[in-house]
Amino acid sequence: ADNYIGRACQAHFSFLTGFGRRGEYMWRFDRRRANGAVADLGSHMIDLARWYLGDVVNVNAHLATFIDRPGADGDPLDQANDSALLTLEFAQGAHVTIEVSAVASTGDRWAEQHLALHGAHGTDELRAPGAAARMGTSDAVLEHLVGRYGGDARTLLAMMAAQPALAEPLVPTLPYLKVEALYAARYEMATTVDDVLARRTRARLLARDASADAALDVARVLAPELGWSEAEVESQAASYRAAVADERAAGGLHETGFDQMVRA
Repeated sequence: ADNYIGRACQAHFSFLTGFGRRGEYMWRFDRRRANGAVADLGSHMIDLARWYLGDVVNVNAHLATFIDRPGADGDPLDQANDSALLTLEFAQGAHVTIEVSAVASTGDRWAEQHLALHGAHGTDELRAPGAAARMGTSDAVLEHLVGRYGGDARTLLAMMAAQPALAEPLVPTLPYLKVEALYAARYEMATTVDDVLARRTRARLLARDASADAALDVARVLAPELGWSEAEVESQAASYRAAVADERAAGGLHETGFDQMVRA
C-alpha cells in the first residue's frame, strides 16, 4: 500500500452479511461455542488489515446483539455478538475502522465486503508523465479528478472504464463528469439532484441555468444507484429546476449561461 498511496493514514474495512437475520439457534452466536461475528467475520478483516498495514498496537471494540435467538435445546441462550465495530491503531500510525455484521440486509447478495485505504501522498503516480494514457483518459480529465479526489481518482477512473458514458460532461461548459454524480451517490451520501449539483459539485453556483438544463440527465445517472422510478426521476429534475427558478426570481436575475457570464 505504501508504494501506491504513500504512507497509509486511514482505512476502513467492512464485511456485512445477513445469514444471522433468522431468529434461530446458530452455534456461531452461542458464547459456549464461539465468539460471534467479531470472530467469525472480524477475524478475516483484521487479518486483511494486518496484511496491508502491519502490526496492531491498540484496539477498541463495540459489540452488539440485535437478534434474539433460542438455545440449541430451547432454553435461553447466552448470546454472542452478531455485529461489531472496531477501531485499530497500527504501529506505522494508521487508524483503521472495521465494521462487521451477520444481520445486515444485503438483498439477494450473500455478503458485501468493502475496503478503502487513504494515504498521505498517493497522487505522485497519477501525476507522472504518461499517467493519463496508461489509465485510458486525457490529461485534462485526470488532472481534474486528481485535483478533486486525490488518490480516490482511481475509483472514478475504474467506474468510467466500466461505464464509458460516465466520462461525459455532467453540465456543459463545466469540467464535472457524470461519473462524479454516481460517485457522490455511492460514496458521499448524495440522495438528490440538488445534492449533486449544489453541494457535491459547484455546478449551481458556476452555471445555474445550465445545471437546470442538465437536471434530468443527472437524475437518470443517479436513478439506478438510488432505486428511483421514472416518476421519481422526473420529480427530482422538476424540483431542482423549480429551486433554480426561485433563486433567479428572488435575485431579479435573467436566465443566462456560463459562457455568457464569462464573456461579460
